[in-house]
Amino acid sequence: MLDLKAKLLQAGLVTKDQVDKVEEEQQRKAEQRRARQRGGKRGRGGAANAGLDEAERWRKRVEKLAQAPKSEQYDVIRGWVDRCRLDPAKGLPSEEAERFHFPKEDGSIGWLTLEPPVLEKLKTGDAGVIAYMSHSGLRFCVVPSDAARDVQVVRPQWLRHL
Repeated sequence: MLDLKAKLLQAGLVTKDQVDKVEEEQQRKAEQRRARQRGGKRGRGGAANAGLDEAERWRKRVEKLAQAPKSEQYDVIRGWVDRCRLDPAKGLPSEEAERFHFPKEDGSIGWLTLEPPVLEKLKTGDAGVIAYMSHSGLRFCVVPSDAARDVQVVRPQWLRHL
């Protein structure tokens, strides 16, 4: 009688039903843990994402974000910009940097001062210019082309150049 449940049952502190209920709960949790370790469908995406590849899951998440409130969209896109921005957010450009002009939504012309490697990515289509809502208002930046396309799905008017 080394089992604590058995000792508590023998002492009359718990009932047989309570012990059975705890054992069933422990067994259920152990089965869930084993299913997750095997790659079962009870993990983070649930059955809705079962059998989908990573690209398809990402596409569904982006489409879901397009239906979300603006504040959530702003936060998520700001996070994307923080993670994958190609142009520096701060600092002075080098002497080799050039201006890159792009159309704004209101018809005026905007520009970013970009270093040659970033400018080359824009010219080859490997990067794009997007607008995003920073904490201090609408800003522009250069991101990889796949991120620019994702922003276009969520906020089409924010894609400036691709």
